Amino acid sequence: MPIEATLNMPAEVTGGNPDVTHCRARLVHAKPDAYSDGRMGFGAEIEMYIDPKKSDGSSAPRPLPQPNRPKP
Repeated sequence: MPIEATLNMPAEVTGGNPDVTHCRARLVHAKPDAYSDGRMGFGAEIEMYIDPKKSDGSSAPRPLPQPNRPKP
């Protein structure tokens, strides 16, 4: 099942400044009543980032950001 989400990406993920990112993802699992307050839990795999600056409404894929990892 496809979903779209807007994520607040911290600097640790972007490798630079924090950023708000819109993406399209695929639901990979869902767990009803995962939390005691009635919310469900789910996992999703990001398939593409959507560029909100494109005026024609199309969503050209962008590469996934690589995490900032310390060098050994």
